[in-house]
Amino acid sequence: MKNYIHSLIKIRRSSRSITANIVEGWAKRHYENIFKCQLLDSIGSCDETKQWLDFALACQYITEDEHVHLTQRYNELDRMLHSLYVNWKSTVMPLSLLHLASCI
Repeated sequence: MKNYIHSLIKIRRSSRSITANIVEGWAKRHYENIFKCQLLDSIGSCDETKQWLDFALACQYITEDEHVHLTQRYNELDRMLHSLYVNWKSTVMPLSLLHLASCI
């Protein structure tokens, strides 16, 4: 049970970090290097969350269906973050990105 709770805490922490880094970076978007650094942190947190989901599946804390569903959502978010990183100057912060990041 202790390992199960620890895994859930790690998933929650890394997934919340995605949104927090997006918001913090967007607030500093006038400084390109800082903004892009925050986006890279968000991408890293997204990848970390997917890794924790893999561990959760391997330890049978989540079902295969849950893993597939959540991994697909995080892959979608990952693509959106990479697109924002590449096209950040021409992008208005898409509400769908923040909504997806905060609701997964």
